[in-house]
Amino acid sequence: MWRRIVDVNLFGVFLCSREVARYMIQKKIRGSIINISSVYGELADLIPNSPYYANKAAIINMSKGLANGWGRYGIRVNVICPAFIRTPATKIFL
Repeated sequence: MWRRIVDVNLFGVFLCSREVARYMIQKKIRGSIINISSVYGELADLIPNSPYYANKAAIINMSKGLANGWGRYGIRVNVICPAFIRTPATKIFL
């Protein structure tokens, strides 16, 4: 379970960021890459979901590292961290 969550939530964000940055660097495009994490990257909740929390925290710190590396090309990497969102899938937690 951990590996699948890492592959989708963290590695997927990295691969997308890397490909966008490659394109931006090649075309000399300055701008921002926006990654999506979660407020749960900064805190844990009563819902036992350690793999999710760990991956969302990793996205935040990975984005900081990517911003540090790509800043010299005029590329910013920002993270949006929405809070809990009510959806049919999260209905059982409310």
